[in-house]
Amino acid sequence: DTFSCPERESTLEINYTTVYKSNGYLSFMFETFSDPKCAAHPMTFRTSFNYSYTTKGLLAIDSLFTPGTDWLEYISDYCIKELRSRAKRDQLENIDDMITGGASAKSDNFGIFSVNEHTLDIVFNPYRVGPYVWGIQTVNIPWKGLIKMLDPKGPLGFMVK
Repeated sequence: DTFSCPERESTLEINYTTVYKSNGYLSFMFETFSDPKCAAHPMTFRTSFNYSYTTKGLLAIDSLFTPGTDWLEYISDYCIKELRSRAKRDQLENIDDMITGGASAKSDNFGIFSVNEHTLDIVFNPYRVGPYVWGIQTVNIPWKGLIKMLDPKGPLGFMVK
C-alpha cells in the first residue's frame, strides 16, 4: 500500500480586522485558514497584534495592567468560569483539565487578545482550552471589572482618566 493524497491543492487564506483604533492604540485580529494537501483536517487560528504608536509599540497583555494587581488571576478566573459554562451548554465532557490548563493564570495563555470600547477579548485557538471540534473560543471580559487594574501610565491609561 502506498499513501495517496486527495486530488486537490493546498489552501491558505489570511484575513484581518481592525478591532480598535483610538488614542494611539491599535488592535488587529488576524485569522489564518490553512488546509494543506494530505492533512487530516483544515485548521483555522487567530493571531492578534496590539500596538501603541504613542508609547511602547507592540504590546503584550501584561503591559496594559499595573504590576502587582491581580489582573492575571481575574482574567484567568473569568475565562475558566465562562469556558466551563460553555462546555456544559455544548455538552462537552472531560475537558475541564484542558480548560484549567489553557486558561490558568499564566500570561502566555492570554497572548491572543483584542481591545474594544466595552471588553477585553481573549482568544483561545483550537486545542488550547478544548478539543478541535470546539473550535476557536473567545471570552469577552467587560472593562468594568478590569478598569481599576489598568495602568494609568500604560497604553490604555486614557480609559481610566
